[in-house]
Amino acid sequence: MPASVSANDFAAWVRIAVQYADHESAMPLLRLDRHGLTVAVPDDADAPALGLPRRALIIGDSAPLCELRLVARSAAREAGQPMTATLQPSRADDHALLWQSLVAYRAQLGAAPSCAQAVQSPSFAPSGAELRYRVACDAAFTLANHEDACFFSRWLDYYFAEVCARAKMSDATADLREMFMRVVDHEVEVRFAFHAGERVVRTSAEAACRWIAAQASQQLGMTVEHWLSGTTTACSSPAGWSMRAVMASRAGNYSS
Repeated sequence: MPASVSANDFAAWVRIAVQYADHESAMPLLRLDRHGLTVAVPDDADAPALGLPRRALIIGDSAPLCELRLVARSAAREAGQPMTATLQPSRADDHALLWQSLVAYRAQLGAAPSCAQAVQSPSFAPSGAELRYRVACDAAFTLANHEDACFFSRWLDYYFAEVCARAKMSDATADLREMFMRVVDHEVEVRFAFHAGERVVRTSAEAACRWIAAQASQQLGMTVEHWLSGTTTACSSPAGWSMRAVMASRAGNYSS
């Protein structure tokens, strides 16, 4: 079975670094996920000040890909390891600029790492009371090929907070708590887990899917079709999520 692709594997594949405009040293990317860009800080003296936006270059293969304004949100150090810092773009347009630059750079990278069976872990453990209102809606996004699906899955995880906001825009009671994802061939299967009444979940998930497909076209240049299944209740994890759970419900449930 192919190994799962993680945010760390993706970072190793893209091989990019962050370099502040007023520093000579670059900080290698360790992870790119919903938290932002996590980089290694080689020298403690170069540790970024938290909360302060600064001009920074995204470097790929020793060449600048784009310039962003990045703000450090957190810093940490594990025993015997260099300091790490998690950075986020401070301007809304910089998120799209980052991914558009990665799309252009991607052509130089060769084959992406395999990402079959990639599943996101839940960010919280629901209580018994929450499970009464925990409702999921499954979706499948179809891409041109497996490599596009892998790239799309990392992009989608990066935009988790925005997907939550888009779901809530369709109904204020739609609280999207988690997205479980995996790549199967040229498809990305997603389980949207809500803390909401069942009646609003499908509508909110469909609104989120439409936004995802539109942004994938705009930012990644990818044509994405998507399907939604029915809803299920009390889904605290993807355990028991059948390999093709979404496939059976596609007839009559097409959204584009």
